[in-house]
Amino acid sequence: MTYRRVLAKALLACGILVHTQSKATSVVRDGDCWHIKTRDGTVRVDRVVLATNACTDGLWSGLERTVVPICRYQMARPPLDPELRLTIVPGHQAVSDTHGDLHFFRWSDAGRLVTGAGMAWHRPDMARVQRHVAARFARCCPQSASAAVLAVCES
Repeated sequence: MTYRRVLAKALLACGILVHTQSKATSVVRDGDCWHIKTRDGTVRVDRVVLATNACTDGLWSGLERTVVPICRYQMARPPLDPELRLTIVPGHQAVSDTHGDLHFFRWSDAGRLVTGAGMAWHRPDMARVQRHVAARFARCCPQSASAAVLAVCES
């Protein structure tokens, strides 16, 4: 939300009108201007910015092909032995790494080592993701390599 507010503030500072709660139903070029139709009326403008939040719904032909879907996931290991946990991030800080792809791991209150990331895959093969995560855990925390990885959340 903060990002959207900053963008709106920058647009307003440039003298650009921002129309909210007014979904465009068509965008048509007419000579040097554009006609934007909404449910409540039409506006005539010189320039148009389509800010769809990836909800393109056919407003602009081909726009949907420019959207890269990101799948997010979180996975966790079963609770680890308390003595073993003391050898893996003993201060319980959250850890993130941007090497290759942004991912993180942290401790849950139940003593599970939880990891997650975002992927630019439309329909990821979660079994493949689980193998990737297990290999990542083995690299980052070799002492926990024998514990299983369970998928607990994906969206």
